Amino acid sequence: MQSNERPYTTIIEAEGDSSGQELSESSKIWVKKLINVCRAAAKGDLEERILQCDCESAEIKELGHALNDLLDIVDAFVRESGASLSAAAHNKFYRRVVLNGLLGSYRHGAVLINDATAVMAETSGKLKAAEKRRLELAESFEGTVKGVIATVASSATQMTASAESLEQAAGDTSLRANSVVAAAEESSMNVKSLAAATEEFSSSINEVYRQATDSSRIAGAAAGDAAKASEMVHGLSEASQRISGVIKVISKVADMTNLLALNANIEAARAGEWGKGFGVVAQEVKTLAQQTAKATDQIASEIGAVQDATKRVVQSISSIDQTIGKMDELSKGVMLSVDEQRTVTHEISRNISQAAQATQEISKDISQVSMAAQSTSDVVAQLKSAAGEVSKQAETLRAISDEFLHTIRAG
Repeated sequence: MQSNERPYTTIIEAEGDSSGQELSESSKIWVKKLINVCRAAAKGDLEERILQCDCESAEIKELGHALNDLLDIVDAFVRESGASLSAAAHNKFYRRVVLNGLLGSYRHGAVLINDATAVMAETSGKLKAAEKRRLELAESFEGTVKGVIATVASSATQMTASAESLEQAAGDTSLRANSVVAAAEESSMNVKSLAAATEEFSSSINEVYRQATDSSRIAGAAAGDAAKASEMVHGLSEASQRISGVIKVISKVADMTNLLALNANIEAARAGEWGKGFGVVAQEVKTLAQQTAKATDQIASEIGAVQDATKRVVQSISSIDQTIGKMDELSKGVMLSVDEQRTVTHEISRNISQAAQATQEISKDISQVSMAAQSTSDVVAQLKSAAGEVSKQAETLRAISDEFLHTIRAG
């Protein structure tokens, strides 16, 4: 191995003197020590120094002291800067390079390092504040997102439950609407039948009115015939009593007919029961009308008896005239009552016609309700699908937010 060391044949030349003098052995030894110290320093060993230099050459002694001073300054600079940068590497920015004893470039470099450490300290503070703010934002974001996700998921669940309830309600509505449609159609038929019955009842009332008119006419004829009655006062009295009884029957029939007409009006007002009681009332009125006709026939018969009696009882003409007058008044009362019944019956018929129209309209409306219920079922199906999609999106948002927060917190 070839040595890098060269023989020292250095010639120290004095300034302004061209003559040279070879180094002494002592000087060569100290020059070699100086070289070794410089080489150690070049390799990074700053601990080596020139100690107790007793070289006879003053220049070499001075060179040794100068080298020691240089190494002291370099070592101090390296140690201080290294300690400061090492502390900064561990986020301890309070450690600064001590400037005592550093001059020139060393001092300038130390100042630069201290300035850089201060900048790093400020930057580190900002980074810590930013990291703290980032974590706070992450926590806030997590809380907000989780709240939103929970709300969305809960809303989706409620949407699904509401959609199911609405679907069931729509189905029930559709079934009930169909039932109501059938009931409305049946009610419409019943109202039509009731209208026909009302027409028959009106015809019966007209017949009663005609018969009452005939009764009034017969009563007038009886009054004329009574003028001829001059015999059989007793027979006339009995006939008058019978006529009075018949007239009471007619009066009673008229009163009951009026009451039944009132009941029929009440029953018509209760259209919600579709007039179930109206048929009974109409039948009763018809029966009473027949009784009125029968009573009228009896009146005619009794009048015949009165006519026969008046042939034998002339003396009772005055009493017969009075009785016939009363009968005429009662007949007129019956006519008036029957006329009122005709008016009421006409009003009932008109109301029933309106009820029939309303029933048809209700049937149409119920059909539209059934169609709307079916449309609601279709909308509910779409709502359930949307609720499922919202739930999926909430899960996706949860996964994305978890990944985002993990990235944020990992820095």
